[in-house]
Parts: sequence; structure tokens; C-alpha cells
Amino acid sequence: MRINSEAGAFADAHRRMIEARNRIAVLSTREREVLDWLAEGCSNKLIASEMSISPRTVEIHRAKMMSKLGADHVSQAVRLRMEANLEGNVSSRLSA
Repeated sequence: MRINSEAGAFADAHRRMIEARNRIAVLSTREREVLDWLAEGCSNKLIASEMSISPRTVEIHRAKMMSKLGADHVSQAVRLRMEANLEGNVSSRLSA
């Protein structure tokens, strides 16, 4: 019985990962990059500085990303990225 329950939990987690990856796959490169920075806890202003774009442009990418992901809050988008188990830590790119 325990094996069936663990297998079910694994299958659910795998299904969520696939669904999350499919949703994230529709993002543009810039939208995905903004999501990566947001997952690191960066503000729009810092993201703009790191991407060499204006904060307003970050806001536009962020709004489009949120809409495409169907997320009402940044935390939902970040959780989706975590569920997708995606690589791509951007913190190593932060300026000193």
C-alpha cells in the first residue's frame, strides 16, 4: 500500500513538473530571464540594471510573463518555475 501511495505522489509531482515546463516554454527569452531574476528575489530596478534595459521595460516583460503563466502574483510564477525544476541560477551574474 505504501508503494502505491509513493508512486502516486511521484506521478503527481512529475505531472506538475511537465505542466510547469510546458507553461514556461511559451515565454519569450526576455520574459523567462525576468522570471529567473524574480526567482532570485531581485527588484524590477535591479533586473533592469542587470539586463541593461529600463525598469518600465522590465515591468512590461513581467506583466506579459504573468499573463502567459496565468499567475496573479509573482510568488505563483516563482512556484511554477520551482515546480518545473529548471536550471539557470542568475545570482552568479549579479554585480558586486
